[in-house]
Amino acid sequence: MTGLKRFLHGIRSDNEKIPVWKFLLCCAGFLALGAALGVFSKYVDAADFRGWGIPGLPGSVKTFLDETLSVITSGITFWIFLGVVICRLTKNPFRAAAYVLLMCAGMIPAYYLFAELAGLYYSKAYIRYWSVFAAFTPIMSVLAWYACGRGKAAWVLRIGLLIISVLGGIFVLGSFVNIFIGVAAFFMTFTGRKENVRN
Repeated sequence: MTGLKRFLHGIRSDNEKIPVWKFLLCCAGFLALGAALGVFSKYVDAADFRGWGIPGLPGSVKTFLDETLSVITSGITFWIFLGVVICRLTKNPFRAAAYVLLMCAGMIPAYYLFAELAGLYYSKAYIRYWSVFAAFTPIMSVLAWYACGRGKAAWVLRIGLLIISVLGGIFVLGSFVNIFIGVAAFFMTFTGRKENVRN
């Protein structure tokens, strides 16, 4: 084992392998998940003025729920949180990077295709913004994967994740709920850390 591998292994072990068929099945699943979330995100964006939403709810509750879900899914912190969850649960950094990238690859075209088919407004600038975000997700996912480990290096990555998530909640959408989600992404890196000692 080289010095770099030994250093990375000391942060978090990545020695668990899975069959190719299982990896491909997971890839298809995350692509489908991203597509479903993309459609859902645009659906709640337009729910208020299109009269959509969950039927059977009082008007004020329905409006609040629609607006809150729209704010959450439109913010960068929600997607960072999902990425951290995937990294937390995946036992290899490169598989985690592939899963997060595929989730974004499903989400972005599904969001804008649904908007086009439903005659909803969308911005080409946002397409470019989210495409750039998706392009960097493999790197961010590997860093987030190791942020879920142990030691000083993991703490540096963890603090960086917290800063990016909170700033994303403040400046990208500027809502308390997205700041909360950003903080939740930080705490997600601590869950299930006993696995790192056993590996």
